[in-house]
Amino acid sequence: MVCITYNRGWLFHDMPGGADAFELCAKFCYGVSINISAHNFVPALCAAKLLQMNESIEKGNFVGKLEAFFSSCILEGWKDSIAALQATDKLPEWSENLGITRKCIDSIIEKILTPPPQVKN
Repeated sequence: MVCITYNRGWLFHDMPGGADAFELCAKFCYGVSINISAHNFVPALCAAKLLQMNESIEKGNFVGKLEAFFSSCILEGWKDSIAALQATDKLPEWSENLGITRKCIDSIIEKILTPPPQVKN
């Protein structure tokens, strides 16, 4: 990761999701409350992966929590599965390599093949 000073702070080059994703990771580290949704999940996970915020470093780290949220919340409903898939458009290579794109597509296909009353919004 390359950092340069710029007037009022730091600019992070090559940080997937940019400053917003880095801010989510930093807030998680310091125990500050954050809101993760289908709209900001993809950049948050990509940044957390880059920063190696995984279980091998510390139990209960950000990557594990994000992956659990993805499986148990985002992929459960139509709207969130589609929103997360749309978010992969900004980080296509990362999303493909991490399997996010495929999981979103599989979730949507599964919902198409499931009787409507059994599918969450």
